[in-house]
Amino acid sequence: GNRVAQLQHDQALVLHVHYQASEPATDPIIKVRLVRSDGVVVAMSTSRYDRGTHWELQGRGAITVYFDPIQLMSGAYVAEVRIIDSTDTVVLASGQSEQFLVRGPAMLHELDLGVFVPNTIWSHQQQG
Repeated sequence: GNRVAQLQHDQALVLHVHYQASEPATDPIIKVRLVRSDGVVVAMSTSRYDRGTHWELQGRGAITVYFDPIQLMSGAYVAEVRIIDSTDTVVLASGQSEQFLVRGPAMLHELDLGVFVPNTIWSHQQQG
């Protein structure tokens, strides 16, 4: 896909993690952290707890991770990726994306915007 330097909070972030393994790695754990420019880790996902992520990595390949939608407030972020052995003790590879910008909803009057834009459903029922 195309590299995007900026996306809206309600769009998907798609990460393609390319690897080249000189030796097979059975059932590795892939950890992705989204880190804001001030160093705050705003989200983390790990393959260990998701179904269908028990792979053997060998040779060259790519792992794709979808954050759909991204749901972050406005800011600059990077994605940090680690591929760890199945015992969760040895880091086999690590890397970081280029910085990308997220544009959140305009909440100009709020002092503390937080880090997350939740999907919400609002309702109202008039009583009497």
